[in-house]
Amino acid sequence: MPLKQPSGFFTSANNISQIAYYLYPPEGEPRGIVQISHGMCEYLTRYEAFAADLNRRGYLVCGNDHVGHGHSAASRKELGYFPGGRAHQILPEDLHTLTEMVKQRYPGVPYFLFGHSMGSFVARLYLSRFGEELSGAVLCGTSGPVPGSRLGISLAGLIAALKGEHYRAHFLENLAFGSYNSRYEAVETPSDWISRDRQVVRRYREDEHCLFTFTANGFHELFTMVTLVSRKAWANTVPKNLPIYLIAGDMDPVGQYGKGVCLIKDRLVNAGVSDVSMTLYPESRHEILNDLDKEQVTKDVLTWLDRHLA
Repeated sequence: MPLKQPSGFFTSANNISQIAYYLYPPEGEPRGIVQISHGMCEYLTRYEAFAADLNRRGYLVCGNDHVGHGHSAASRKELGYFPGGRAHQILPEDLHTLTEMVKQRYPGVPYFLFGHSMGSFVARLYLSRFGEELSGAVLCGTSGPVPGSRLGISLAGLIAALKGEHYRAHFLENLAFGSYNSRYEAVETPSDWISRDRQVVRRYREDEHCLFTFTANGFHELFTMVTLVSRKAWANTVPKNLPIYLIAGDMDPVGQYGKGVCLIKDRLVNAGVSDVSMTLYPESRHEILNDLDKEQVTKDVLTWLDRHLA
């Protein structure tokens, strides 16, 4: 599937990649801004329907393709690869570069960050460093601590040393995601865990910019990000006055079927973050913006955004 053209490019914090970014302005002046941090093995324009709903309520939506994804990957070979490594530093810094660009154009407008899946890990790292600059954050399809993430770092490093950093690490893919369909009936594809909507799963599996395997380098950086945001100390780095909304499906294996999301909420509350709320959607899977109750999810996000505009 050909990718839509971005609004522009900027140089990544890795000083190697050119980062594609996208702007979706509403009619008239925006009442708020929502920056999206997309997930693993996807790209920003998969969120255009969500952006259109936010536009209709007066929100400007923006976001970028992460390094190794979408138009920010220099070639097919670069999909799932993070040039120079250090994704736990580079990806949040790239998000922040776009934040600064948009804020310069729209000074004083309330600014929110929305992070999904791997993008929620990037967003959580962003909150530790730049959270004071936000009006709030929505963490969608995030995870609690993942057993074996430290082992995953070691295995990915070993595979990269033996096979090269660009080696497609199918072993690690199976190790990380092989059990994700285990709680569902009538499974038709390895990707059924993303949504109950068969058309969403079909389109995902037909999209060459989604259906690829991370490289050994990519898995090393992914496991590193998961390990960092899984530390108990992470919640203490989040600004105490920053509103946070956690949303996930209660049948999402990434969030440990709700248990991991509840744990993250508890850690934030115990760390003294004063405004933390959560919604778990019954029977929904990983991509709740693309599941059968997506309209309710979008409505709930908009209600939360409207309440925190001030």
